[in-house]
Amino acid sequence: MKSIAASTTHFISHSFVAACTVGASMLVPIQAKAADSADAVVARAERAMGASSLNSLRFSGSGSGAIFGQSYEPGGSWPKVTISSFSRVLDYRNSALREESARSRAEPLGGGALPLMGTGEQRQIGFLQGAYAWNQVGQAMAAAPAALDARVHDLWTSPHGVLQAAKRNRATVQFRNEGGKSLAVVSFIEAGAMTASAFINEDGLVERVEAKHPHSVTGDLAVVTRYSEYREHNGVRFPMRVVQSHAGATTLDLEVKEVEINVATSIQVPEPVRTFAERVVAEKLADGVWFLAGGSHNSVAIE
Repeated sequence: MKSIAASTTHFISHSFVAACTVGASMLVPIQAKAADSADAVVARAERAMGASSLNSLRFSGSGSGAIFGQSYEPGGSWPKVTISSFSRVLDYRNSALREESARSRAEPLGGGALPLMGTGEQRQIGFLQGAYAWNQVGQAMAAAPAALDARVHDLWTSPHGVLQAAKRNRATVQFRNEGGKSLAVVSFIEAGAMTASAFINEDGLVERVEAKHPHSVTGDLAVVTRYSEYREHNGVRFPMRVVQSHAGATTLDLEVKEVEINVATSIQVPEPVRTFAERVVAEKLADGVWFLAGGSHNSVAIE
């Protein structure tokens, strides 16, 4: 069972309640807006961001990042990468995503599947549709269940996606003064997928999203995505800077160069992906010691 499902009650009873009981210096009700519901805040943001007629969107750019969880030594920083190209299609109507990127190492040490520094780029094409995630490898499509949680997160914490997710999940709202600015904090739980809070400024723009989603190694993984430098594109406002961090360390810093509104999409789950099932094989190595092979990693069980 996913860690988010197992820990939802714990998260609500500790992290969520703690957020609701922070001292008055952190959470200050804004009297003029205190009566606003989460629905009213989201509706205002949708008007400000031009979300009402938005079904899909494609953005592209370049920047830098890091390989999460692949530091060269314990406690070290994640190895830095250069992102020469990055594009993402967000299809809200069909709960689908397509991401394509080219990345190369910016420093020689650290793990990950990228080519050695100076020997080229890694090109990736990944997809999400509903409850399925997969990658394109050459002309073949390979199931990628380990990527599902992160891609669901990226779709529904995007600037417009988070407003849709908040609407369907009975969001709550609090008002916060932060650095002299008034922010509406709209929080919700996407069952089995993540918890999230969208920070919306007085102009109705999503400034950041703080979320937690399942991770097979860390458990619930904290991800913060910041959006800034909004510009209008055919009636829709979208940020030209996207900065994302995992567990407090920056993993993506993207300069958006192009935005297309209501693009045609045809993201459909391939049949081999739909019928894929993980297969784990247990091999006895010694009395009370078992080797478990399968999935993305192997494991050892000791009785």
